[in-house]
Amino acid sequence: MTKLLPLLTTLIFSQAAFADRCEKQRDINLQFPSASFSELRLNALAGHLQIEAGSDNQIIIEGIACSDKTRYLDRMNIDAVEHDGILELTVIIPYNDRDWDAEYAHIDLNLQVPVALVNLIRDSSGNLEATGVTLARIEDSSGDIRLRNTRGNLDLRDSSGDISIRTHTGDLSLEDSSGDIEVSEIDGGVVVERDSSGDIEIEQVSGLVTIRRDSSGDIEIEQVGKSVMVAADGGGSIRIRDVRGSVEIGADGSGDVTVKSVDGDFKILSKGNGDIRTSNIKGNVSLP
Repeated sequence: MTKLLPLLTTLIFSQAAFADRCEKQRDINLQFPSASFSELRLNALAGHLQIEAGSDNQIIIEGIACSDKTRYLDRMNIDAVEHDGILELTVIIPYNDRDWDAEYAHIDLNLQVPVALVNLIRDSSGNLEATGVTLARIEDSSGDIRLRNTRGNLDLRDSSGDISIRTHTGDLSLEDSSGDIEVSEIDGGVVVERDSSGDIEIEQVSGLVTIRRDSSGDIEIEQVGKSVMVAADGGGSIRIRDVRGSVEIGADGSGDVTVKSVDGDFKILSKGNGDIRTSNIKGNVSLP
């Protein structure tokens, strides 16, 4: 295992605000040749995170360490380790040190990576944005997630914050505790394993759409190339239209169900409170 050192690290202090708060700041700049790596693993802490497609030859990391006290900045850094074709980056903020009493501390990151490099991201708090890159896994505790023009079979787990994904090539598997989910223009399938609260909007999906468990919030699904399955829905309305395959709803708790323009069958196994409305169903209709 070989420790990689940054090519350049500079120190800049400023009283001007950066992002939310940044009374004191330090710039951290790292750059690595990409030919040795097939995968990048990022372990981030508090701060804004942006990942975008850049040069095919270089991996560029630009960070800004922010705190209310100058003396903590030198202890905030990005550790880089190479092993088996993997570049692993870990944000270091020593919150648990006994002499650490900063009012706030975070590192904002901007990564420019080759399009083909596979990214696995673990983030604790702050917004996350990714554009034009390959993604395999995202684990996020809090903050909004915004993905545009991405690719890869992505497993995304989020505790809180909105999720917005537009124009993605590959299958999506999503799990969210709170916040809205908006997904559109997906060349692949979409599975929502679990959603505790917030609305779900899914449109323009070439493959299957499956919602295994939704506790509360409206569900709206349209323009699906294959079939739609909503296994269990606790509360909120369900609106589904323009589906090439079949539509099945397992158990619905409360809220109206509206299903329109389905090429295959429509079946609902268990219905709670609310009306059921259907139109232009080309296959068989089975209602409880």
